Amino acid sequence: MADRFVGSLALRGANGKVSNVRYALKPSTYAEAKTALDALAGAVAVITDATISQKNLTFVYGESAAAGAGDVFEKATVAAHVNLANEVEKFAVINIPAPSIDIFLSNVGAGRDEIDIADADLQAYMSALETNAYVSDGETVNTAQGANGIKAGRRTLSAVKLG
Repeated sequence: MADRFVGSLALRGANGKVSNVRYALKPSTYAEAKTALDALAGAVAVITDATISQKNLTFVYGESAAAGAGDVFEKATVAAHVNLANEVEKFAVINIPAPSIDIFLSNVGAGRDEIDIADADLQAYMSALETNAYVSDGETVNTAQGANGIKAGRRTLSAVKLG
């Protein structure tokens, strides 16, 4: 991939742990890249319970592989399978650290683990991704497919080492 801007957001959860989400940004100028990162930060802020503690914008010279939106280290995330532009059956997994309960079908029972693909805030985040960032190997979200690009999604939990 050619020279480009990479943005990242540091999201601090209630437990004090930090997740870093990295975006390969589409714009080619600093001002446009800053605007794109601000748009992504605004969109992610309403779908997570974490606080954005830091934003970073870096110009990368000639990186050969696209940076995905999945450099996440938080233990509870939503994996949303999104349709990619120009691909009939290809999907990318988008991780959302410390997801807000509002983006799930319910706050109790089985619906607590299934994302609501019709959630307006989640769809706004997918639109911000489509407009401002690449999500997989230089590809973009296709909001014309599925529910604003979203095929399905569920809460994913990882084991935490204690002590």
